[in-house]
Amino acid sequence: MDQSVKHLQTTLETFATAVRSVPEIEEPPRPTLAVLNQQQTEAYWNRLLRYFLDPSEPHGFKTAILDGILAVVADHDGSAEFDHQSGDEIVVESEVQSTGGNRPDLLAYCPEEWSVCFELKVNASEGRNQTTQYVQDNFLPDNVSVPPSDEYHVYISKATRSDSVADRFYDVSWHTVVDVFDDVLLSTRGGATERGAAQLRDFRDAISEEVSMEDQEYTERQREQMALYIEHYDEIRTARKAFEAVRKRERDRWATRFRERYAPESLTDEWYCDPSKYGLLFKHGWRCDADGKPVKAVDDARYRLEFQQFVRKRETWAEGELRFRVYTSPNGVPDAYRNAFKDLTNEEFYDDLATIRERHDIEHGRGNKTQAQKWYSFDPKRGPEGFYETLAQAFEEFVELAPVLTEVHERALDIAAETE
Repeated sequence: MDQSVKHLQTTLETFATAVRSVPEIEEPPRPTLAVLNQQQTEAYWNRLLRYFLDPSEPHGFKTAILDGILAVVADHDGSAEFDHQSGDEIVVESEVQSTGGNRPDLLAYCPEEWSVCFELKVNASEGRNQTTQYVQDNFLPDNVSVPPSDEYHVYISKATRSDSVADRFYDVSWHTVVDVFDDVLLSTRGGATERGAAQLRDFRDAISEEVSMEDQEYTERQREQMALYIEHYDEIRTARKAFEAVRKRERDRWATRFRERYAPESLTDEWYCDPSKYGLLFKHGWRCDADGKPVKAVDDARYRLEFQQFVRKRETWAEGELRFRVYTSPNGVPDAYRNAFKDLTNEEFYDDLATIRERHDIEHGRGNKTQAQKWYSFDPKRGPEGFYETLAQAFEEFVELAPVLTEVHERALDIAAETE
């Protein structure tokens, strides 16, 4: 026998032996929804996903699953940031009806930071103008607001079905949701309870079983998209690296750069630019220790009033949209101070502040974090020069609020001292 043929025979025999050594596995138990013959019932999928997204539920995953889904949205939109201090801030609700009569499947939000409207489909198609109407509607409670730029919409369906009609919806497949579940289950995040992990595996299996028949078309579409990405990978990588280099450089040096080269005359020595990436500016006396004495370092501050701009956000640089706001931080700041500040700006000092806001088309914020805000546009192709010139304009407008804000701040300090 020819040596090459003999080698091939030996190799095949070894392979056959390895295949035979793989133990046969019995068909695994069917997921609970399949046993109940409810595997295609959308209402059950909605309830289960709401349960796992809600960090207050007793599954033990905390925010891990929600964070995983939000990370998918962030991958679609490089500017998306879903800040939250803890799961206690986050609200997840199902079928919240708007004043317009619309009712999305799920709504998740962190007050004054972001919101995500979810529409879920198992086998059904999108209703007539459904997602378009959702984009135009508001589902948040009257006492809750988020910046318009941080309102997101997600459409979850089978990969082989049509995408959502509305451009502002991000299309996510159930395959991707399963990937998120697997990632959470295989990681140590969340510290889930044994029952919570079993529940998530069961839901994951139900989704996988339902969508597995359509894998071939889904995989082919992914393959085509990947081929395009690979074909232009070098150009994409080069442009992305340049963009990120500029963004990170200015994020790290904005305080020095702004004061030395672009500061308006109104940025006097009584104003400080915090060099952190969070883009904070504050007047002498706006940061105080527990005794009400002025401090500079954020770690020394018990009470804080600040201006904030978002140099760190990708959308600032990619879209030329600079958000500037009056900010009362929740991080370690007593609720008594923040509540007093909110009440004073909404009532006693409202008219004084409104006169200035209206002059510059500044929006009033009624929450505990954002007291006033405005979005400024610039040509992103101008890069840092366009950003800093716009930042100077924003500061010059907002600085007119400073005398009244200082009065509010001092009154809020007195109220907080009496309360504590």
